[in-house]
Amino acid sequence: MAKIAQVSVLKLAFFVTLSSFVSLSLAQETLSRHCLENPPTPNSTSGAGLVKHIGGLKAYVSGHSRSRLAILLVSDVYGL
Repeated sequence: MAKIAQVSVLKLAFFVTLSSFVSLSLAQETLSRHCLENPPTPNSTSGAGLVKHIGGLKAYVSGHSRSRLAILLVSDVYGL
């Protein structure tokens, strides 16, 4: 079971990394540099979670570590 969870986390990290790369690549052609110079900062001082590094990216994570379900919010430079 732990091996399945580890594979799922790696797939999730790959997806988040790939989608971030694609979004930033497209955005660099259409947005000004100011949009990319001021990214949001994950902050663990408010809320119930903490900031973890997943796939080389900072992610705000909350909830029980053994939970089988997740809600994933991914935003691009447009805020969508």
